[in-house]
Amino acid sequence: MTKICLIGYGKMGRMIHQLAESKACQVVSIIDPNAGFDASRVDPPAGFDASRVDPNSKATPNTSPAGFDASRVGPPAGFDASRVDPNSSDPLLPKYASEITKASLNNADVAIDFSHPAAATSNLKKLIELRQNTVVGTTGWHEMLSEITTKADEAQIGFLYGANFSIGMNLFSRLISYAVEVFDSFEDYDLYALEKHHAQKQDSPSGTAIELAKLILSASSRKDKVVWDKLDRRPEPDELHFASIRGGSVPGTHSLFFDSPADTIELSHTVRSRATFAHGALMAACWIAGKKGVYSFSEMIQEILC
Repeated sequence: MTKICLIGYGKMGRMIHQLAESKACQVVSIIDPNAGFDASRVDPPAGFDASRVDPNSKATPNTSPAGFDASRVGPPAGFDASRVDPNSSDPLLPKYASEITKASLNNADVAIDFSHPAAATSNLKKLIELRQNTVVGTTGWHEMLSEITTKADEAQIGFLYGANFSIGMNLFSRLISYAVEVFDSFEDYDLYALEKHHAQKQDSPSGTAIELAKLILSASSRKDKVVWDKLDRRPEPDELHFASIRGGSVPGTHSLFFDSPADTIELSHTVRSRATFAHGALMAACWIAGKKGVYSFSEMIQEILC
């Protein structure tokens, strides 16, 4: 079983925690540098028993943090308050900490970072210094990609990064590359692209959109630059206009259009659940555990396909 440390315990961290056991992973540590311990944020797996987390219960004295309100915990089965108690001494149960240290990593095989763009670079440098194999799914830090991956390579750890951990999206990217090559010989068809995300997303364009744009430009002989900004003019023939929309609760949609005067072909990938990213992150953690070297998620997919 692969031992996991979660860096960041927002929606993605909680989703990974819930699905970890089903993917032969054990969460041994939860580190959220931007928040103090709040047991109500933890969605532990299996068999909820309110008496076990009731601060007034005589059956389990001192197993939950002060001020714990059991009614605030969503009970997806088997809840044991000691599993999220920052003072728990049981080595088989995950620890909760606010800082990344050797002790707070709790002998994890792999750290999975789904934190915040502003914290990602600092988190990754600490993990590399501690020679911790790492999977990073946080976006918005890729201007530091060269520096971080160089440090990871020098530290001789396993380091796997990606803008999108959806297995479906990575297979979709391969279809996109092939489609661009096919349409490239037909000049009646112009290319443009669109990405949509929920209003809470912190960056624009998305990391996935940036990677898709690179892929499109590499496969096309007619497009050699991407325009992300609003256009107050006609796009040039060699420009790929890639628009971004933020609003509502959209988990994520990326679309590529091949448009002619006679018809339009649309290729689109839409996320229905964040579980797709969690499954991919857990697959990546199991794959990178015990390995050395720097890999992208797409390179991992390529190795699996081969």
